Amino acid sequence: MDTSILELPHTTCSLPSKGFILVLNTGGVITPEDDAMLQALHSRSIGGIRKHLATLAEKGSGKFIGSFYVGYGHKSIGDCGTATIFIEGVSMLVAKAIQDWLLYSGQEASTRYIDFSTQEFIDPINSIRSARVLRNWRKFYLSMQEPVREHLRQSFPVNDGEDQKVYAKAINARSFDILRGFLPAGASTNLSWHTNLRKQLII
Repeated sequence: MDTSILELPHTTCSLPSKGFILVLNTGGVITPEDDAMLQALHSRSIGGIRKHLATLAEKGSGKFIGSFYVGYGHKSIGDCGTATIFIEGVSMLVAKAIQDWLLYSGQEASTRYIDFSTQEFIDPINSIRSARVLRNWRKFYLSMQEPVREHLRQSFPVNDGEDQKVYAKAINARSFDILRGFLPAGASTNLSWHTNLRKQLII
């Protein structure tokens, strides 16, 4: 494993239930703020991108963004810089609240391909009754996996010459696809969110 990837600049913040959010700085020479500045300069001068790059190299994007984006409220500048946020250890309900944003772009841990039997179930009520409900849902999810796989094997037997490993993966994926409907909204998940700088500030 290339451990240098783990050393890329990033910002994190902790969440309840061991979750956290990470905003990754890929270490590119042109940061999202730089990109937004270059596009803003392009709209204010016909000097060309080479001149704008020279301005960026000389002055940097920090003061520019502070003046024109934050200070003067030129919100369209924020649309020109993007970042990817990685959110882990939150409930599926939290994930759906984020994904409800009409302009959301990103990915969530797939309940179709991942076995969620060991995922933490987040219980905001934290009562005896709610804990029992979550235990019963997990018990049902676990107990039905093999019966569902057996039913699928009988309904869709392996074809002659078909790779057994590929077939087994397909059966597993289909069983997860069927049973994911019985996972409670409190099941913990991970998701990514790719958005622009203006949307980040709004949220």
